[in-house]
Amino acid sequence: GGGLRLSSGLCYSTQVDPDVAQLVGMCDGKRAVASVLADFVDDDADITGALTAVRLLVERGFVVPVEG
Repeated sequence: GGGLRLSSGLCYSTQVDPDVAQLVGMCDGKRAVASVLADFVDDDADITGALTAVRLLVERGFVVPVEG
């Protein structure tokens, strides 16, 4: 596994599997989540798990939605 850590605001860290760590690394703020997931998910069956991971990452502050 790997770990994610927030070092600003309310500091927080958590262990994640390598796929989730890779997904976070792909979220660079330049592409929409749909574009990231299109590159990350191999088939439609995996999209539910990927979307669940994105929701949790947003809830915990590791991924920030882009406004606009």
